[in-house]
Parts: sequence; C-alpha cells; structure tokens
Amino acid sequence: MRKARMGSLVLALLFGLAVAGRAEEVGTVAAVEGEARLERGGVAVEASIGTPVQRGDVLVTGPTGKLRVVFQDDSVLTLSQDSRVSVDDSVFEPVQHTARSLFGLVRGKVNAAVSEYYRQRGNAYEVRTETAVAGVRGTEFAVVFDPQTERTEVVAIEGTVQVHSLRDPQAPAVLVRAREATVVDPGGPPAAPRRLDEPMFRERIEGFDFISRGRPEGLITSVALASGAGAVRLAGSTLVTEGVPPGTESGAVKSALMEGDATGKLGQPPAGIRFTGQLGLDLGR
Repeated sequence: MRKARMGSLVLALLFGLAVAGRAEEVGTVAAVEGEARLERGGVAVEASIGTPVQRGDVLVTGPTGKLRVVFQDDSVLTLSQDSRVSVDDSVFEPVQHTARSLFGLVRGKVNAAVSEYYRQRGNAYEVRTETAVAGVRGTEFAVVFDPQTERTEVVAIEGTVQVHSLRDPQAPAVLVRAREATVVDPGGPPAAPRRLDEPMFRERIEGFDFISRGRPEGLITSVALASGAGAVRLAGSTLVTEGVPPGTESGAVKSALMEGDATGKLGQPPAGIRFTGQLGLDLGR
C-alpha cells in the first residue's frame, strides 16, 4: 500500500512538472533566415520553424540572421540582423481577456505587431532598452537600440506609442504617432517626435518583411505540415503537398500562398492561425 501511494505521488509530481514546463511556452518561431538561435538557461537552441519559445528565453540573430516569433496572444515580434531580445514576461489569459508582455532589447532592431488584446484597459505591452521604455497604445512599432551609444529610437508604424526615459523617470513621456519617431539619449528625456518622410520611414522598417513575395515558403510550409502533409515544397508559384490530395489544402495554406507572405502584412498577425494550449495550430477556422 505504501509503495502504491509513493508511486502515485511520483506520477503526480512528474505530471505537475510536465504541465509546468508546458505552461512556460508562450510562442513559437514562425520564420527564420540565416543565423538565429534561442538561449535558454545558458544553453543555445537553434531556431527553426516551429521551435517553441518560453518565458525567459533570449532571442538572438547573427549579422545575417532574421527571426519572427508569433505569441499566444497573436502578437508578432520580428528581429532584424544582429539583435538580442529577452522574453522577460509573457502572460495571456484569453478567457479573462488579459495580456501582458515585456521584452528587453539588448541590441539591434525589433518590430512589434501587437494584437487587439492590448487595446483593452489594464493590458500592457512594453519593449525596454537600457535607456527607454516603449509602451504600445496602438498596433505596431519598431525599436532600435545601439549599446555603444546607448541611444534608443522608437518609430510608430501604426497607432500610437508612449515613450519615456528609463534613467530619468521624472521626465515627461511623449506620444509617437504613425510615421513619427523619437530618440532617447542616455540620461535625457525623449526628444520631441518628428515626422518621417517616405524614404526615412522605409529605412527605419527595412529588414522586417523578410518573408517576402519571392520567399513564401516559411510559415506556409509549417502550416501545410500541420494540416497533414507528409512533405511540402514549392514548384515555381505552386505549393505541392505530399500526403494531402490536391485541392484539399487548408484555407490557411491557400491564403498564405495567395498573399505571398505567410504572416500577412506588417501589423497583421497570421489570419486563420490560432494557438492551442500546446502551441499547436488550429486550422479549422
């Protein structure tokens, strides 16, 4: 009897640890190009499509690397080349409609396409550098941080972003609207937002749309595999799925192929793709 009870306790403990481990998964890698990895507990994990992302992970890209992560709250974080970002916090409770995300930009350039959940009162989405905090009040923004000069630049792509100094919390925050930018120098307040002309705006967001019209295979492949295909390849502009009868590919696959970019336009999380509790893909919508 005692052995049976001990065995039950051990199984319960192992089950609890397994559930706790799964609960730490907050997103998944949706696209990758060049050198990119995750650092977890001091161990490097190569980033590939479908790799789970956990709270506490550090996302890293090399000089030619780019990385895109879709989170459970439908937000999308894209890293440009030579960037390093820590996933400090990511909490999503869909039933309560609560969400909280906090990222630390150590170096480089990131784009955050934020979901509608963050329009609700009490929810918070922030990207922090050593000198500034950018809190979303809209849908999409980009942050650039240079650790050499300790200068932070925040660009609002859509909606409005609130920016304040991390080293001078008494300094007033500024509101940066679409196609505007502000700069925060070490120890100083955010500069008055300035309007970016088209060339300057394009320069600021360059490098994020790397699942391009000529390379739609990234997330399309992972979605197709999730729908039951044994293998996926592109023949010219035609998607070939082995193991799935022609014409029966999921709507998500077809939509992604027609759009030419599996994650849609900037600021629009993948339509028709929703995460389950196991970070699987629900393609039934």
